[in-house]
Amino acid sequence: IDEETNSGVTLPAAISDMSVAVKPPAYTRLPVYSTDDLHLSIPEGSNVAWAISFTQAVQDGKLIFLGGDSISLEGDAEKYRAKKSFSRSAIYQFSWSTPSGQQTSSEYYKIAIDQDQPPRIAVADLPEYTQITPNDKQSIDIKASLSDDYGLRDAYIIATVSKGSGESVKF
Repeated sequence: IDEETNSGVTLPAAISDMSVAVKPPAYTRLPVYSTDDLHLSIPEGSNVAWAISFTQAVQDGKLIFLGGDSISLEGDAEKYRAKKSFSRSAIYQFSWSTPSGQQTSSEYYKIAIDQDQPPRIAVADLPEYTQITPNDKQSIDIKASLSDDYGLRDAYIIATVSKGSGESVKF
């Protein structure tokens, strides 16, 4: 887009190019990826980095989030950047002005967070009552199924079982 038309009128600065890099948390083992879609669906705890180019030099560039929080765009006339980590969903827009004072804002974009789910444990075929005497093996074999949305590397179960009431509780 030319900055001036044939009539000599200066057009307001506009976004000419944009890319977004998403770095999910290391424990997810998901790769860093880039997108040009400004509506994002990202894992909880991801770091997001924007790289923005405008049709002309701008001033006071910001990412403004619904609720009043904002991040200043850093960079030079060629490319501006911003970074933020997200643990909850957000709605944001870009805002900037030209040296002549023309204020402009982008449309609104959403960031949807894919919440990290807690691990799931299911114990199968465990009898309701098992008595262990001092001469018995001091462990009980159980069948357990464990799962997590990003996988498990290591797990263990610690259980305390009791019987009785009042001062006669036995462990």
